Amino acid sequence: MTTNQKVIKKEKKELFDKYLDIYQNNSFIIFADFERFTVKDSTLMRKEVRKLGGNVLVVKNNILKKVIESNYKDFNSISEDLFIKNTIIAYGNDNVSEITKTIKNYSKNGFVSLKGAFFEGEYLDKARVNALANLPTREQLYAMLANVLASPIVNLARDLNDLVARLARVLIKVSEKKQ
Repeated sequence: MTTNQKVIKKEKKELFDKYLDIYQNNSFIIFADFERFTVKDSTLMRKEVRKLGGNVLVVKNNILKKVIESNYKDFNSISEDLFIKNTIIAYGNDNVSEITKTIKNYSKNGFVSLKGAFFEGEYLDKARVNALANLPTREQLYAMLANVLASPIVNLARDLNDLVARLARVLIKVSEKKQ
């Protein structure tokens, strides 16, 4: 084995270990194709994902495929499309919906296309990842919950205000009749 082959083998082993660490220590990994993706757009997307607590990485498909194959029990159910073309992964432990939505926003320009994901150890196909991207964000869910919780209080306040206004009108009419 030549020195060059040893270096390549060592680099592949390091990548395998890095991808294995990502697979084992994150609650989700989102796979996406990228084409004609400019450095500027790539940098912007990485910053947005980082703000949400995730990371983005361009990967070598063959090595990542070996990691998944050696660790995912139902590897045969995974679409081969996950490991073709130019692939980026976004990964992390929190804000999966927001990060998926961020990546999907870049697909509107035709630069990025969601391919699939692993979430909590389960494989999600392209359709399920797109459904995940369409879920409301955490902040939107909090706003919905606050609205639901506040609705009875707002209705009670409005009804009490209406009751007080009616009482005031009745008292005015009673006082007008006495005069």
